[in-house]
Amino acid sequence: MIGIDTNILVRHLTRDDPQQSDVAERFFRTRSSSDPAFVSLVVVTEFCWVMKKSYAYRNAQICVSFQQLLRSDEFRFEDDDFLTTLFFGPVFRGDIADYVIAHIANKKGCTKTLTFDQAAAKNIPGMELLA
Repeated sequence: MIGIDTNILVRHLTRDDPQQSDVAERFFRTRSSSDPAFVSLVVVTEFCWVMKKSYAYRNAQICVSFQQLLRSDEFRFEDDDFLTTLFFGPVFRGDIADYVIAHIANKKGCTKTLTFDQAAAKNIPGMELLA
């Protein structure tokens, strides 16, 4: 298994840089279920941010991208159960980073995650306003 950085995944899905996209595609063509590309939660989070900020993707478009990747044998994801629930459930509201932050805190035994972000507190299970 080989880990990948966010920019490799971005090139794979956007094909916005012909040279780097071709190199990324050659790499992904050599991946298989016995030698997949590993995608960490940090890469997922950063990818979502880049796609929203640089490519104006909406959450629904991001979900479709990850649904395809999660179905692929050529990829392995850190905490794929969490990502499957997130990307195959109702379209998430807000920033993926907030979901990841709350999820990791919950996995480590936190009873809640405090935030000043009102939208995150409203939309993300386990997040509460620090008031």
